[in-house]
Amino acid sequence: MMKSCTGDFKPYPYIEQNNWFKNYYGWQTCEGMEQSPINILESNTTRKKGRPLQITYKKPEVPVGNNGHQVVVLGNFGTLTINKTLYTSVNFHFHNPAEHRINGWRGPVEMHHVYKAEDGSAAVVGIIFKIGKQNKCLKEVLRNPPIAGCQSKPLKNFVWKCFKPILKGNYWRYDGGLTTPPCSEVVTWSVMETMATMSKKQYRALKSRYPNGIARSVQPLNGRTVTCVSVH
Repeated sequence: MMKSCTGDFKPYPYIEQNNWFKNYYGWQTCEGMEQSPINILESNTTRKKGRPLQITYKKPEVPVGNNGHQVVVLGNFGTLTINKTLYTSVNFHFHNPAEHRINGWRGPVEMHHVYKAEDGSAAVVGIIFKIGKQNKCLKEVLRNPPIAGCQSKPLKNFVWKCFKPILKGNYWRYDGGLTTPPCSEVVTWSVMETMATMSKKQYRALKSRYPNGIARSVQPLNGRTVTCVSVH
């Protein structure tokens, strides 16, 4: 179950995101040189051929909740392997609007699937959404997401089948950080080129939980390389 919002809960208001690194918040890493999200300019990317994401899937019974910062689903949904490092799923969660921009365009929602490795590094797979057909995989998640922070309910029927075609396709890869405090620069990002859809009803349900938005502004690239991996 979710942790209570009492005790060690520390809010990070998005309206104050430009101050996250200051002493009264204490997240100095948020002023680092390899921060996320970024604006992905296709004209500025390096293209190469590569393999699809090496993902395994499993189906646990997990809680969907509201941790006070976003709607989040906790659980081990499988693994992701990058350059022989094994990352294990810990959660997926949503930002509205999308955090990564593509050629300056910003989608209404972005889902982050977070994986962690034993050495403390992380890998995050980002999927940007457009408004369109109902997303059947998220039907239960978005039917009635918990409203108040740190509440949860069981999620029993989630499967990844809606996302598998997307996760087998092209993606943008770069080194960055967590988009929420402490903004640790330990993340290998894979932002999928193909977008998913959710219905207007699903979008309204998600947006109603955080009507003012929960998305960090784009951060400077600072000379980093963004690679577009074309799957073959």
